[in-house]
Amino acid sequence: MTASASSIVKKTPIILGTVQLGRNYGIANRTGAPSQATALNILTAAADAGIDIFDTAPNYGESEKTLGRFLESQPSPEPWLVTKIISGATRGIKAAGELYTLIKKSFLNSLKDLRCARPPGLIMQNAADAVENPRIVDCLLELKHEGLAGEVGLSIYQESDIEFFLSQKGLRLIQAPFNLFDKRLIGYLDDLNKQSSTVWARSVFLQGLFFLDPKQLPEAVKPATPFLEDLRQLSKEMDISIERLAFLYARDTHGLDGLVIGVETMAQLQKNLEMLALPPLMNSQRKTIEDVLTEVPEKVYNPILWKTWS
Repeated sequence: MTASASSIVKKTPIILGTVQLGRNYGIANRTGAPSQATALNILTAAADAGIDIFDTAPNYGESEKTLGRFLESQPSPEPWLVTKIISGATRGIKAAGELYTLIKKSFLNSLKDLRCARPPGLIMQNAADAVENPRIVDCLLELKHEGLAGEVGLSIYQESDIEFFLSQKGLRLIQAPFNLFDKRLIGYLDDLNKQSSTVWARSVFLQGLFFLDPKQLPEAVKPATPFLEDLRQLSKEMDISIERLAFLYARDTHGLDGLVIGVETMAQLQKNLEMLALPPLMNSQRKTIEDVLTEVPEKVYNPILWKTWS
């Protein structure tokens, strides 16, 4: 993990994703969303460990309200929050005034729940909405200009989304999938860093798919079987757990500024914190990963195609 020219300063390279704290999420989730008390304890433990950025969205169940309750108990300076305009919310709206009114209303509702003193970051949950209607970028930048939002940007799914992001002046925050199966982001990191973008990788564990038994996969992800088998074999040969392989490969990829990682238990949080202290993979190990885990089809690495997001 390397520092970019971004003005966002982090204590750790982990950005805590909070979707699991507000709703059932992830193909490997067996515990469901934690209780309110447990969620607050997880947030407190994360902050005490030096995690000072939290990622949320209005459609993450109770996540925004939980973060609001959490901030009430936090000393100053409070952690930085990043929320979203949910996917599809702006679809079909063309008039500039109506578009801005809708986006601002959504964001103000989030601010009410988050109760944060520091202007939160704001990103479009799906960059495709902004690609379809570039006026959305103007609305995001206006909220930043007004001092309501901090950094603004996009959460991307396709390579064309990254190219759109790079073409837009003023966007500085980008979330993109990146993991052992999905390495599309690598080819754009130099350009993103030159533009002083803050680049966060999400889906580091591919929503928990990496931890499922290849012989007992849900029907929606059966195509992942041979690739998960390759991953298991690689983990065995290197004598490194799949969890550590995935975490370290992303953590030490040059040009990434942070990993958006969600947890639903205190034990999962602790595991991720412990992995921060591990030494990096050897160059030969990284090369083996890139040689073996290649040509993974989109139906495997793109969770939208699993039909698990509701």
